[in-house]
Amino acid sequence: TELLQRFPSHPGDSYFIQAGTVHAIGGGNLILEIQQNSDTTFRISDWGRVGLDGKPRQLHLEQGLRAVSFANHVAPRIPATVGETGFNRKLPLVERHCFAIDQLRLADEYPDHTGGVAGSFHLLSVVRGAVSVAVPGREPVRLTLGMTGLVPAAAGAYRIVPEGRATVLKTHLK
Repeated sequence: TELLQRFPSHPGDSYFIQAGTVHAIGGGNLILEIQQNSDTTFRISDWGRVGLDGKPRQLHLEQGLRAVSFANHVAPRIPATVGETGFNRKLPLVERHCFAIDQLRLADEYPDHTGGVAGSFHLLSVVRGAVSVAVPGREPVRLTLGMTGLVPAAAGAYRIVPEGRATVLKTHLK
C-alpha cells in the first residue's frame, strides 16, 4: 500500500478509474459511483476492516494481481470547476467510446433529447440543488440532492428545470 498513488479529494472532484486500476475510497468521502456491470471486482486489501460478522473479508490476491493494469499511469482526478460563474453550461467529465458523463450546471431551463428509441437513456443525478424533469405528456418528476432519475431512450425531448442553481450529472451511452 505504500507504493500506491494517493490523490486528496476535494468537494466536486470526479475520478475516472479505468479497468485494472487498484483503487480505494478514503474515509469521509461521499461519492456517486457510476460503473459498468462487472463480475470482476477483486479485493487485494481490506485496509484492516472486517465484515458484518466481525471477521476479515475474503481477499482475492492472485486474481487481483492478474487483473491489475500496471501500464496505466493516467492520473484519474478530474478537478472540480469552482466558482459561481458558468451556469447553463454542459461540461464534459468523461467521454469514452461507449458512454459519456456530463456535468450540467443549471440556472435556467435546460432542453435535452435522448435520441428516441435508437438513442440512449439519460441517467440524471442531482449533486447540487433540486430540479424537475419534464417529459411531454407526463407529470414532471422532482429530483433533489442525492437523487437519480432515469429518462428512458424512448422519451425523446425533455426539459430539466432547476430550482435556483443546480448541478446534475448526466450519464448516457454513445
